[in-house]
Amino acid sequence: TGGAVISATAGTGTGTILDDGTGPGPFDPNGPDAPDDDRTGFSVNDVEISEGGLMTFTVSRSGDAADEQTVDFATAIAAGDSAEVDDFTGNSGTLTFAAGETSKTFTVQTSADDTYEGAETFSVNLSNATNGSQIVDGTGVGTILDDGTGPGPNPDDDTTSFSIGDVS
Repeated sequence: TGGAVISATAGTGTGTILDDGTGPGPFDPNGPDAPDDDRTGFSVNDVEISEGGLMTFTVSRSGDAADEQTVDFATAIAAGDSAEVDDFTGNSGTLTFAAGETSKTFTVQTSADDTYEGAETFSVNLSNATNGSQIVDGTGVGTILDDGTGPGPNPDDDTTSFSIGDVS
């Protein structure tokens, strides 16, 4: 106003907002004296169920949930897991979290059989978090509990057993 002129070369400024390292970050990877990481983070829980049951895994989003974000999930038999491919129906996909959503679920169907196998495990892995989010706890464990049914003298116990008869 009043006849002032805005410079053609210096008429625009850039404002930079620096993260102060405080906030509801999901974890502190650099120790207790480092600023926390307040990016959005995804994690998946562990689930156990009797064989033949439907497992429901929950993927949780912590931190700033203001934006839409996605994360991929997939079942796998990882090193150290004891399940076999026919013990469950694999599942994979992408979960889309709308603004404000903090949890989503997906299911894995387990198979029942007549063989005593004890508890068997498989893994669920999270990957490809989007829009500035990160994976906080990217591995869940699915534990399939033997249901104790099967053939034999005691139908509620499918543990392998041996016997010997008396001889005269």
